[in-house]
Amino acid sequence: MMMKRLAVLALPVLIAGCAVGNTYDYGGAAVDLPVQGTGNVGLAVVEQRPYVLDGDKQPDFVGLQRGGFGNPFDVTTQSGKPLADAMADAITRELKENGYEVVALEVGDGSLTAVTTAIQGVTLPRSVVLTVREWKTDAYMNFGLSYDLELSVYDEQATRLASTTASGKDEVLGGAGMESGNAKAAAIAFSTKLGRMFNAPEIRQALAPNP
Repeated sequence: MMMKRLAVLALPVLIAGCAVGNTYDYGGAAVDLPVQGTGNVGLAVVEQRPYVLDGDKQPDFVGLQRGGFGNPFDVTTQSGKPLADAMADAITRELKENGYEVVALEVGDGSLTAVTTAIQGVTLPRSVVLTVREWKTDAYMNFGLSYDLELSVYDEQATRLASTTASGKDEVLGGAGMESGNAKAAAIAFSTKLGRMFNAPEIRQALAPNP
């Protein structure tokens, strides 16, 4: 009986140990984008999560892993880069594999003015901007995701040609598991949601090569 009680008392401590220092690899995520083309395209991923902008969380924050008593521990990017940069790495790699030459846009604070200035400064035929207003996983009994994304395509004058959004709150991706399983589920969710956004008819049309 004593051993059983000790095991019960030790379990939250063991779970808490597994909850500390978790990282997810978004930069290496296998993103399958249903677009192909040639030539240069601008790209920016804009950080707009309010808790990052106000300094409550660091830019590399991606979610929470909860311990045995539900106490939260921050999960960060595996690379240590800001989440926006990690996402940009994954998108850049896929666009290059699909025939594009990708030019990174320097968008400063991510404001509309900064984005417009960056696009007009490079004068590329098309620029793609992913705005991240929310992206946070939460692992406890289940593995959940809250997200709010906007994907836009602009011309060389920074006129927005097309836009699509995707959002959800506490979407259950499955049962919470170990760090490696959660990281894989998070990367798959990112790939799936981004692929669907790029597959939106208006986005595909805006990125289609000129006849």
